[in-house]
Amino acid sequence: MKRRYSEYVRYKYSNNDEWFDPQVGWDAPLFIEPQLLKNINMPELKHGYEKVIEYISNILKILDTNIDYKLKRKMVDFEEVKEANLGFSYDSNEGSGLTGEAAIKVMIKMKKLLKQGLFDLDHFENIVIFDDNINSDRITDMILCILKQDFIKYSLKIAYKNNFPTDKFKIRTEFDFNKMKWKKEILEIPYIINDKMEKIPVILVPKSILVQEIYSEGENFIDWLYSNKREYLDENFEYRTKKNLYKLKWKIAEEIANSNRNYLLKEFSEIEVKPYNLEVDEKHLNNIYELAKKLYKKNREYFNKIKVKDYDLELNEIVKILLDDLEKLIENRRGYNTLFSVENKFLSEPKISKLIHTILELRIKNGRFDVQISPETNSGFATVDLKITKGEEKIIIENKVSSNPKLLDCLNEGKQLHKYMELEKCKEAYLIVFINKEDDVEKINELHRKVDKYNKKYLIHVKYIKCMQKS
Repeated sequence: MKRRYSEYVRYKYSNNDEWFDPQVGWDAPLFIEPQLLKNINMPELKHGYEKVIEYISNILKILDTNIDYKLKRKMVDFEEVKEANLGFSYDSNEGSGLTGEAAIKVMIKMKKLLKQGLFDLDHFENIVIFDDNINSDRITDMILCILKQDFIKYSLKIAYKNNFPTDKFKIRTEFDFNKMKWKKEILEIPYIINDKMEKIPVILVPKSILVQEIYSEGENFIDWLYSNKREYLDENFEYRTKKNLYKLKWKIAEEIANSNRNYLLKEFSEIEVKPYNLEVDEKHLNNIYELAKKLYKKNREYFNKIKVKDYDLELNEIVKILLDDLEKLIENRRGYNTLFSVENKFLSEPKISKLIHTILELRIKNGRFDVQISPETNSGFATVDLKITKGEEKIIIENKVSSNPKLLDCLNEGKQLHKYMELEKCKEAYLIVFINKEDDVEKINELHRKVDKYNKKYLIHVKYIKCMQKS
């Protein structure tokens, strides 16, 4: 099981600690806000923002030179810094980073807009308003790659202070613009030992620079325009509601760039940015692991009484026990409350999958079942949420929310579930539907009808779990 860094090093972490406590091996959807980094006072990072700006400035100068194109691509090779455990991967800490042609295009676009005077280098993150190749995750990859040595120094300070284990690892550090290559050095870094007895390096990040998304991204800019520049929107765009306006995001960005409305960016950039409140965590960005453990621990006595390792149980019998217990936990033990955020919004499918994965993993360990559970990392084609295996046998689990507009399509031939089962030669699967709207119950009948078409080729079970909150 992937645990918190503090659990691995046996440290009693509290909200008073200034550093973020990652769940090592599973990314938290948190990102580094450049404007918060700009104002940080910690000695190891207080010049970090200046270094980032200097690095980007060097890139923009070199773009127009005759240096070999392959070397130019190297300087924008902002790989995923998995040691920080930040990003969008709910089931791993792997990622693609900002590299190759996408990175070159972003820098070319940024140079054009900077030259135009639309925004200045001091707010380079505003590029996300105008380029869909870059987002909070990729801005974070850039910052971590450029400042990796500084973040390691900060991590070591925390480790030395608390007697956390450290060791030396060979790691890519900074880019040498004279040699046009990334340095690789052997550096001392905090680490944990995982369940496979491997040493895994960990980079710690201050909580004070972490956000749900950088301020320039997503719908924030549109929200700001709607609240502060309605006259501009009314004059230039036809829309009925703010929701319609979100669909015009790229059209609005294009109009602003073409008309060089830099005054809009200047005013927008004056907004004060605050870090995400991890203590409250109203979006459940970071506390799914704790929620799952608390829910399981509180209710495990109500689970199926099979609690010993039993080699006579077939895989399909074990999976049925696990999922029946899950249903009991969610429906009868008010576990459905965990699936709602503080704002009373139903959680997204990735968050639900992470919650379910943790609960099932705890149940397997507690029941001493002779099976393994693992996520299927989203690597492109035909991926699913979970896989439970015993020897060569495997059963896959796909989690869906009933309000997902593509719910009925997921069982179509050639789609996700069928494609995965065909490629992996898997004969049995569960589609778990978490019903968060009473009206969606009718969709289950349609799913059962679809399953009946394929029951000669595959054995697909549709299991639904009601999650409507009760008064």
